[in-house]
Amino acid sequence: MLWRAHWAHSPFRVLTKQNSSSYNKGLATSPLCYYGLKVPNKHSLSGSPSVTNAANSAAISSFAASSAIARNLVSVGKGAAGSIPMIGVPLAEIVGNVIPRQQADRVAKYLRALSERIEQLETTVQETLLQNPEKVDLIEEGGYQAARATSSERIEMIVEAVTRGLTLDDAELVRRKRLLSLLGELDEDEMVLLNAHGRAYGGGDYAPFSDVKRPRSVYLNSSMHDIEQEQLYESGPNHLILMGLLRKNYGSVKRGEIPDFDAREGDFKHSVEISQLGRMLLKEVGMPTAFDLEQLQEEEQE
Repeated sequence: MLWRAHWAHSPFRVLTKQNSSSYNKGLATSPLCYYGLKVPNKHSLSGSPSVTNAANSAAISSFAASSAIARNLVSVGKGAAGSIPMIGVPLAEIVGNVIPRQQADRVAKYLRALSERIEQLETTVQETLLQNPEKVDLIEEGGYQAARATSSERIEMIVEAVTRGLTLDDAELVRRKRLLSLLGELDEDEMVLLNAHGRAYGGGDYAPFSDVKRPRSVYLNSSMHDIEQEQLYESGPNHLILMGLLRKNYGSVKRGEIPDFDAREGDFKHSVEISQLGRMLLKEVGMPTAFDLEQLQEEEQE
């Protein structure tokens, strides 16, 4: 079957490496090991450098080498960096070693967290995991996103979304994988903004935008720097609206009337609020709105 061949060449299959004693010593037994995946535990990764390097570099080096970032930067960028006077050597070191090593650390953290979550799933889900190509693909997609993650919080979101998907049947899983894809298209600033709109939903949070770092308001005599910062910030909510995660609310408009036009914004006057799809994404990554959390709690009590 094609998916089995794909899995056989998957970058995560390198985690089954058996020929290193120090590598095997630093591995934890987990449900992922049952499927041929051996996941470095937190003790091995915080232990001696030799064990850590064996667990991370040997386990996930093929993943880093096969990714677009590592492949392009290492093969092309390292040579170019080495030719730069004065800073050539340290820059080549970053391109050739630091980037792949950071990717390995992120993927290892993702796999450890995912393994812990899989242990909590029903036995039938664990035993049939590898037999389902859609769920295998979901795990891999989470790994690729984890390699690009820049924070532990983002990795936790990815693990939450993947774990939820592993409990679904095929028809629902195919559709809900789109939520993970949407997550991969958002940067950290956009996720903070989306969560702020989620906290504002229903009016239960009195300071929903407290974590949003908004630039200073722009006026007629504002500096070019302030204007550019405002434009960069506005690109965030505009992207969220374009993806359907936020929506414009023009309020109640009587038949035959149109909303007032805002010449400065070039649009009819409106407010921006989180959409149903945006609420679904927040719930998928473990950050439900207060309203949705209450709904979930009521469903569990029934």
